[in-house]
Amino acid sequence: LYYSFRGLLKGKLKESVFFISVMLLLLAISYDTIVYVSFLGMNLESIMPLGFFIVIVAQVVIMLVEWHKTLKEKASLQEEFLLINKNLEGIVNKRTLELQDANKNLEESLAIRNKVFSIIGHDLKSPVSNIAQYTDILERRHPSGEDRRIISTLKEMAFRSSELIDNLLKWGLKHGNRLKVKPEAVDLYLV
Repeated sequence: LYYSFRGLLKGKLKESVFFISVMLLLLAISYDTIVYVSFLGMNLESIMPLGFFIVIVAQVVIMLVEWHKTLKEKASLQEEFLLINKNLEGIVNKRTLELQDANKNLEESLAIRNKVFSIIGHDLKSPVSNIAQYTDILERRHPSGEDRRIISTLKEMAFRSSELIDNLLKWGLKHGNRLKVKPEAVDLYLV
């Protein structure tokens, strides 16, 4: 009763109807008690059933109002849910397209990398290896003085370049299974 009275003072419909219904019931019970005890001495009909009826009707009205509010809230929540779901689908579709673009760019980058390693493997390694082997041949002919120093420097640079290319190719093999290097020994005396 206390909370319904506070609701009546604050103008809340549900609490106000409940408080008035209970007050009418108490009034009906009091009046019937007075009538039955014959304080008034009148033979009036009992209003207690009317009080119960009013309380029941008030409770039904309160339940219908709450049910209607619940249905409105449910419909509002469903609309909000559908809107959120639609927005999420849009976000997912956008992210999917972004991922597809990123995958396409990655595949293109991998294709370029594989092409570069193919070039390194064929177009650079062979000439550098040939230079290293020719300098080895020249060094075996026992050059003298300045020629010996130049041939030795060329040989060292060629072997270092060959090792660098080998390291690049090994790195490419380690990081991409698409590259396959088939090193071959070539005898330059036969060439």
